[in-house]
Amino acid sequence: MELVRARVTNYKSIDDSGWVSMDEVTCFVGKNESGKTAFLQALTRLNPVRGANGDFDIKDYPRKGYARYKRAHAERPAIVVSAEFHLSADDVDAVDAAMGQSVLASSTVVVHKDYSNGLAWDIELSEQARDSVALEEVEQQLDGLLPHFVYFDDYSTMRGRISIER
Repeated sequence: MELVRARVTNYKSIDDSGWVSMDEVTCFVGKNESGKTAFLQALTRLNPVRGANGDFDIKDYPRKGYARYKRAHAERPAIVVSAEFHLSADDVDAVDAAMGQSVLASSTVVVHKDYSNGLAWDIELSEQARDSVALEEVEQQLDGLLPHFVYFDDYSTMRGRISIER
């Protein structure tokens, strides 16, 4: 899976980032306290590496709407992060092999995570799969392909060489 673009809403200082395209090199530039770090932290919580905190806390909802949202949170948890991915041919083949047939009509999928900390997928199923495949099973296959995200901001503790595998 390749991250194509991402969007953060209702998180810390961010009301709505709008869709941010991710190219081979993406650079975030902005004034202090403009939401650059919040954007990256929200994206990381979409699917963090094992051991990292991936849960969104209602206290991270923007302060100006917190009291109103707190009352509605249980029934309508707000989406925090959305990410659009392009599936490689190998990814599509893996899903098809697991499902026993060609199930995806598009190699583009979108995943959302809200304040209930559940993932929701926007997936376009093929005609033949719409009647015979459980959407939850396809989502489960995609969950396994979702890349893990790492956010690191303590550069003073970094050694000169770092093993990515470790």
